[in-house]
Amino acid sequence: MNQREYHLQVVGTAIAFIGVLGALAGGTVAYLDYSKKAELGALRALHDAQLATCREASQASARLFSVTEQQEFDAALTSFGEIKHGTALTLLDKSVLDRMVDVYNLGVNVKSKERGQAFQSEVRRALEGKPFLVALECRKMLARGFKDEAGTKIQSLEDEYALSWVPSSPK
Repeated sequence: MNQREYHLQVVGTAIAFIGVLGALAGGTVAYLDYSKKAELGALRALHDAQLATCREASQASARLFSVTEQQEFDAALTSFGEIKHGTALTLLDKSVLDRMVDVYNLGVNVKSKERGQAFQSEVRRALEGKPFLVALECRKMLARGFKDEAGTKIQSLEDEYALSWVPSSPK
């Protein structure tokens, strides 16, 4: 084999080696891209379920705070408890569940007591504005999740923001 054939063979081998490296690099990049997309897809499904559950918990919590009659309150507390013991327990963070437990425990003290005309004021005083904290805790949990998922950011609100909506009433 002469010098020229030897150089051509070395160049051919180098090109083949570079081709194999390129294929390996391309395969690795494709795999990493696929796994990242699969992970984001799974996170999206989880966050969608969490968002729906937070919406449901926030609405049930707000309903507790805005009822005007005893029967309405009892039904709303039962509905809130079902959410707390069901989908919320499955999907939501401990911080949200802790807020829901606070609201539920305060609500149990009001359930099935006759209060007459001052019922809504009694409920609001007994719940201490905690229903707002359920919604705010959901917001914080979702903000953490969406920030991790796509770099999206949900503006954080302090607890006092919603609690300032509650008219103070004498205890």
